[in-house]
Amino acid sequence: MLLPALLSLVVLQQSTSTTAPPSQIAKVEVQPSGGEVPIGGKMTFTARALDASGQPVLGAEIGWFVGGDVGAVDSTGEFTGGYQGYARVTAVGFVRGVREARSSVQRSST
Repeated sequence: MLLPALLSLVVLQQSTSTTAPPSQIAKVEVQPSGGEVPIGGKMTFTARALDASGQPVLGAEIGWFVGGDVGAVDSTGEFTGGYQGYARVTAVGFVRGVREARSSVQRSST
């Protein structure tokens, strides 16, 4: 049985008031945008944080999360299917030590 993986992108933007701000994250680009994973199978997602000009944000890190209990994702973006159903994998871009404001973008496929 195949486990469809839904992908949701969440972007955290950063700002600072004491020094010149680093490039702010405008979006997190994730590949692939979704797919189907057999139970026990794996799919690896990759992500990069981009500024408004489409350039990579220096010092940005990516955190990975999965909603529900139908699978798991590790710190490298590797998703493992656990049960039949839909999983929402979330990639979060952040820069350590910088205040954050939240905005979100979603993309999904079946």
